[in-house]
Amino acid sequence: MRIIETYKSIQGEGTMAGELTMFVRCSGCNIRCSWCDTVFSWDTQSGKMSKDMTVYEILQVCLDAGVKNVCITGGEPVLQKDLGELTILLKSRGFFVSVFTNGTLPLNNIFAVDNWVADYKLKSAKAEIPFRKENFLFLRNCDEIKFVVSSDEDLEEAKEVMSNAVTNAKFLISPCLDGKVDFEKAKKIAEKIIKENLKVRYSLQLHTVLWGSKRGV
Repeated sequence: MRIIETYKSIQGEGTMAGELTMFVRCSGCNIRCSWCDTVFSWDTQSGKMSKDMTVYEILQVCLDAGVKNVCITGGEPVLQKDLGELTILLKSRGFFVSVFTNGTLPLNNIFAVDNWVADYKLKSAKAEIPFRKENFLFLRNCDEIKFVVSSDEDLEEAKEVMSNAVTNAKFLISPCLDGKVDFEKAKKIAEKIIKENLKVRYSLQLHTVLWGSKRGV
């Protein structure tokens, strides 16, 4: 697999926010979002920032970390052909496995995942490929669909998607922080959720609050 970085930190977002986690960041992305906070992960197969690792090498790094949670993220990890093998291997050694994805690729052929977090790209992200509708049906009640929101227009679009989606997954609203916390914007989005009684989880990126745009956290 092509890997940009591995590191231990607290999970910064989603329903597992605050939990000690080993992160495995895969190289390569297929959509190039306008507000991406991990542009360095767009590195390609020929890029100099990433390196090839076998699933067994990745397993050993996770074992050495001494934590039970592993988050496989990117870039887009589903682009990695050995992702399924890695998740099976990690599960066989007792890890809780989360995979963060943009949801543009089929997810139903990767089974050993405890928690999918699918990041639905709104129009403001200017993603090159849309969310795969079949993934709504595949996602379970232990999974999450996240909307990164930067404006009232984003929130209105997210509400429309949620009202039309047939899925068992939980919905998350995450303020777009762009590497730093704009507390006024974050508060405004939270207040709209409260005012409109939206059935969502508000997810403020803890790692950005604590460390800003620093890598490896």
